[in-house]
Amino acid sequence: MSGKARVIALVSAVLVLLGVIIAIVSGNSERTFTCDELSITVNGGFTEEADTLKHMNGLSLPEMALVKGSESVYVDNSGKDGFDSIGEYAEAMRDSNADSFDTVSDVLDSDGVMYIELTSKYLDENQRETSKTSKALLAFYENGDKFWTVQISGPESSYASRKNAYLRWARSVTFSK
Repeated sequence: MSGKARVIALVSAVLVLLGVIIAIVSGNSERTFTCDELSITVNGGFTEEADTLKHMNGLSLPEMALVKGSESVYVDNSGKDGFDSIGEYAEAMRDSNADSFDTVSDVLDSDGVMYIELTSKYLDENQRETSKTSKALLAFYENGDKFWTVQISGPESSYASRKNAYLRWARSVTFSK
């Protein structure tokens, strides 16, 4: 190998190493979390939290809650009581959320992931609305005798730029049984 080729190889190796270090430091590495039979892979920096629903009024605690700054991922499940299909369940969830959120989209589909988009005002520690608005992607899944929901949310102001990442996370959901 010539001297020039060695320098190029060394510079390339240093750049790759630097890229890995930057990705780790900036939280771009991925991490998989598991709740019962559901697993989801998200960017690094998320931690599992026990009680993170302070800004959501009237909801029960989810099966799993992940938080990173102003972004969150909530995972929950329910039985199939009275629903024949995931589409029927998604429509029912859309209708049941219509009064609880400022806006609720129609049921959408992205590469096989069925979801709705929701917006709502953040609540302060006294459960009063603030001027800040969150926007969420609520994805629906069916596995065995359960329907699952994965809600991925953050500030409405950054939703458009984060939506592709949210959809990637929603598509990463797998089931072990």
